[in-house]
Formats: sequence, C-alpha cells, structure tokens
Amino acid sequence: MIDCSASMACGKPEKAEAALRIAAAFGYLSVSAMDRVSFKLLKGNKCEDLPFTVYNKDSFYRAAQFLENTEFEGDTDLEKSVIGMGSPGHDDGMTIVISDFLTESDWKKMLDFLVYNRREVLFIQVLSPDELYPDFDGRVHMVDAESAGIGDARNMKVHITRKMVEAYQRALDEYEKELIDFCASREATFFTVSSDDPIEKVIFGKGYETELIK
Repeated sequence: MIDCSASMACGKPEKAEAALRIAAAFGYLSVSAMDRVSFKLLKGNKCEDLPFTVYNKDSFYRAAQFLENTEFEGDTDLEKSVIGMGSPGHDDGMTIVISDFLTESDWKKMLDFLVYNRREVLFIQVLSPDELYPDFDGRVHMVDAESAGIGDARNMKVHITRKMVEAYQRALDEYEKELIDFCASREATFFTVSSDDPIEKVIFGKGYETELIK
C-alpha cells in the first residue's frame, strides 16, 4: 500500500520515488519467492488496485510500468482509504504500508483494522533528509504540499530559529516513538528510512529507527 498524497512528492530526493522503489523491491522479492503480490495506491479516501494480479516476474515488470506513472497529489486519508477497501485478506500474508505518516488521519485505526484481519503488518515511514535533519534559518515561507493554494491557512511565513529546529526535532522523535510503541503493542513492525537511503539498506540493512534507539 503506497500513500499517494502530495506530501510524498516533496523532498530531495522525492519521498514518492523512494516509496515506489521500496514497493518494487519488496514486490520483486515476493514474486521471486513464488508469492502473489497486490500493489494498492491510497488516494483521497480510496484504495486503487492495479488491474491485474502480480504472480510472476513477467507480471511484476508490467506492474512496475504502471507504478512509474503513479501521480502523487491531494490529501490521503489513510484510515478511510484502507478500511473502505473491504477485506484486505484474512490471515494469509503481510501488508506493507509505505507513507511519510505526516497525516491527521487516524493511522492507529487503520493498523487495528489490518491486525483484526490477522495481517502481518509492516509500516515503512519515508522522510526526506530535510525532514529528518532540518537545517533552516531565518525567514521562511512554508507552503503545505497539500494546501488548496497560496492563500491556504496551512501556509505560513515564519522566522525559524535554532530553538525552533530543536523543538521540531524533539517533536519528530516523540512522534516516531509513538509509532514504534503503538506498532509494537499490536505486534506490527515500524521503521523509518530517508529518501536518499540506498535500497539495499532499506531492504537488508538496519533502518533509521534502529539507529535512533541506539
């Protein structure tokens, strides 16, 4: 499941590109192990499926071509798009959700829904280097990627100080701890990666979450 909200199209490198690479990597590993794979795009309040089942390498390459044309725009309600999809499958596999989780949506209810259906769940949070390690200073005009326009109340002009950056870092750390702890309480797995992390590190190496705990 890939969060296709506009905020995912932000960052350098873009979080969207990283999300697609991660999804493709897990998909390839799955079909190589002779498992079936479903790619689901979370957009607005809906969950869009690819028009065919991915069950071998040929169908995987077709899926990869579809994913290359994925558009990241608007807002995504993670809870409504996942719960509204109907049955995610029951006690028959893993669900991987790839998102920046920078949302007001109730992701906890989404996780509970998946766990209720006895899915093995993995949350992968993708953040850009600027979001993980902000280095802003002075006057900045901040524009919300999911705002309706330049006059949207979510946009703001601020004078960023070092104390504000430190407060942001503390808030991000606390939010990640909340994600880690809640997922652990549901026997789900969570970790954070940077959009510039090599795909080998994401799939086979230690995630940012592990380094953070150390």
